[in-house]
Amino acid sequence: MKITLAGSSHWHAEIHLDAARFYGTEITGIWDEDPGQAQAFAAHHDLPFIEDFKEILSSPPDVILLMGHPSMVPARARAIIAARIPLILEKPAASHTRELMALRDLARQHQAFVAVPLPNRFGPAVAGLE
Repeated sequence: MKITLAGSSHWHAEIHLDAARFYGTEITGIWDEDPGQAQAFAAHHDLPFIEDFKEILSSPPDVILLMGHPSMVPARARAIIAARIPLILEKPAASHTRELMALRDLARQHQAFVAVPLPNRFGPAVAGLE
């Protein structure tokens, strides 16, 4: 499986990266609203850096994990859903319930796959504790 981590400045980015690597997922790119942060994150982890969000949509991975500030996430999520790319949507995904409901309705309209991540549930930390 190929995944792009979009929103690498989110505090869960490291956790998602660890979980993806634990399961052998190929990371196809790192993107963030702050290109400098994404470039540093990508370089630190020896991963491809994506400067322009449109690149993700034009050469989509199997799934996009979208993280970010709730004021910015809904617009990005709408673009991903409209492109019919499977989406893992980090929380909080919006500033208002009405925005979440609109995303739900759009996902239903496009019959899109949208999930909310629980990376620690099946990730390396829990496996190590077990």
